Amino acid sequence: MAGPSGSSFLPGAAAAFSPGLSAAAPPQTSAAAAAGAGASAGAPDGAHYPAAPPCSETTILHLLLRLDKIERQMQAMHAQVEALTKPNVHAIRCDGCGTYPIRGGRSKCISCLDFDLCDACRARGVHPHHPFMSL
Repeated sequence: MAGPSGSSFLPGAAAAFSPGLSAAAPPQTSAAAAAGAGASAGAPDGAHYPAAPPCSETTILHLLLRLDKIERQMQAMHAQVEALTKPNVHAIRCDGCGTYPIRGGRSKCISCLDFDLCDACRARGVHPHHPFMSL
């Protein structure tokens, strides 16, 4: 649908983001803005909120696009957390082949400060001169 300026936006989005403002409402004068800036009529518990600035369709569209991007990023992070919290998934990189995360068994070198291998590299005999412990 096209808005008053001919651009595309979600219907009712302007009202959802800035209640009390409409395309037909004239902007407040400085005296009216100063009088209503300190309090919000019908605010819970007598709380005072500053007046919300008017939002254009472009601003609302940008906010919705940013919200969508943030939601996709959160879904990707959730998938990573799920993968890393499954049993036998270690948030460690294999020092033999570079696989991250190590899935399945993991072996840690007892002699070296930071040396871990996946099961495949351990079976191939990578780093044979030190003892390992299985995790």
